[in-house]
Amino acid sequence: MDIYRCMIVFFGIFAICHAKCWPRSNWARLRIDTANVVDLTHEMNETSSLWPTITEYGFKMMDIFKGILTNGPFKFFLYSNYFTTNSLTGTHADAPLQFNELGKSAKDFEMKEMIAPGVVIDLVKDGDPVPRTSFISKADIKAWERKHGRIRSGTIVLFRTGYGQYYWSDRDAYLGTKFRGLDARYVLQTPGIDPEAAKWLLEERCIAAVGIDNYTVDNGQDHGFHTHKVFADANVAVYEDLANLEKLLDKPKGFYVFAMPLKIKNGVGSPARIIAFLQN
Repeated sequence: MDIYRCMIVFFGIFAICHAKCWPRSNWARLRIDTANVVDLTHEMNETSSLWPTITEYGFKMMDIFKGILTNGPFKFFLYSNYFTTNSLTGTHADAPLQFNELGKSAKDFEMKEMIAPGVVIDLVKDGDPVPRTSFISKADIKAWERKHGRIRSGTIVLFRTGYGQYYWSDRDAYLGTKFRGLDARYVLQTPGIDPEAAKWLLEERCIAAVGIDNYTVDNGQDHGFHTHKVFADANVAVYEDLANLEKLLDKPKGFYVFAMPLKIKNGVGSPARIIAFLQN
């Protein structure tokens, strides 16, 4: 009997040691798959959204080499390319340096701004986006809190205005204007966060960062960019052009936001891959 047991143990160990893929011990108790991860990032390509007044410097991908390469005795397929882009193209992070001369650059984002618990304040009513001229107010946020609970310190607060649904299907509707270049400067019709509400979130709720499913946290008619300045003066990250916020609604156990901008020295911002991890 002991021999049989020894043989079973031996062949068991042999099978494990020769398995192709060893399972990782789930020490952090994280189960990551498509069921509990939501991608909040729009695809980056040559039609990705830019600020309406910018008509150049969008995303461009160029080939360096594509084909069969001979390297000494070796022959193989190789594809090499590079891209150029405005630092605020598509889903991206605004660094405080954009509106604060002494603010942090994209290189200096802190981990607590990039990985933190998140909430979505949903402002869509009956499927309709918020009015284009509206300022998201402290009253709007408090109304959400009465239903869902107080926003905790260190939270990344995401706002769903409803305009994210137009990112690919109707760029004029997304941007709130049919004009581009300098002609768009004074006719932007897009909702934003009231500067006083931004101050309140920072001072009374001590949030880690803020995000929105729109291309700006400022109301389109605020030509002084006062909301951007509030967050920049507080050295807090702003995430814009977010996707799929509707998939984060009514999650009783909440979620974490993982936002990963590039670590760019002197960058006023950076394209970012942003996801939400749903807690089980």
